[in-house]
Amino acid sequence: MVPAGEARDIAGVAEEAGDVGRADAVQVEQAVAGRAAVWTAEHLAGFLTSVIDDSLFALWWLIGLRGLRRGEACGLRWSEVDLDCRVLFIVRNRTTAGYQVVEGPPETAAGTRAIALDKHTCR
Repeated sequence: MVPAGEARDIAGVAEEAGDVGRADAVQVEQAVAGRAAVWTAEHLAGFLTSVIDDSLFALWWLIGLRGLRRGEACGLRWSEVDLDCRVLFIVRNRTTAGYQVVEGPPETAAGTRAIALDKHTCR
């Protein structure tokens, strides 16, 4: 991850790693019923630069560059992250129902998956 205080072009770092992921040059569109707004690489880079000193920066980085869903990111545990092999495993989802936290497996079989991590993320 980018060390705190090191203002770097996050999109450039991702491109150097060959790793732009879901943020790759997709235009932000106005949210329409059934469609989510998607950030461009520039929007993502601007956001990540603005939260570089945030204690949750690693979480924002994973969500932005690996495409984790909010519930997947919240349900992720260290036991499911292997930095040596550069992979993390999505095996649970965490969300809320009313005022209660609900944790369970992903909704579909495709939701349970391994996600490759780049060298930059694992350092």
